[in-house]
Amino acid sequence: MAFVLVDCIHSSLHHLDLVVDMMPPGHWHLLLLKLVRFRLRSLKMFALCARKLGNDISLGSFLATIEDTVRRNAEKIHIIHLDFDSTGRANLKDAADKFEEDIARLYGGLDEWYATLLDTTRQSSPFTTNEVLEIIGSFQENLVEF
Repeated sequence: MAFVLVDCIHSSLHHLDLVVDMMPPGHWHLLLLKLVRFRLRSLKMFALCARKLGNDISLGSFLATIEDTVRRNAEKIHIIHLDFDSTGRANLKDAADKFEEDIARLYGGLDEWYATLLDTTRQSSPFTTNEVLEIIGSFQENLVEF
């Protein structure tokens, strides 16, 4: 489940980056889009970490909720990208606002899952070198925004 979510978020980030690149510098929507991008990258980092929890049923449910939210909103962003010059730009603010609100709602559950993840990794095998490098890479992507 976490692997599918990482791919879903990666695809969403791609479409969001295309829309961000089309925005004129200094446009006021740009800040909102960058906030959505930051939050998506944070969710991606969580999904990378969540792979350590394996088959926890409630985690699977939470990851499915994240994936549904990301997919639903990413489709809107993709449509805006495809139709940016005509009606897409007019719909951008509403779509970005909704995306940010939906992701913000998911953030409430992240703290609890990170705590569970820490307990699990202390009791079981630590992350592999590749897993650590992938998580650090995701973390570095977030730092670029700052």
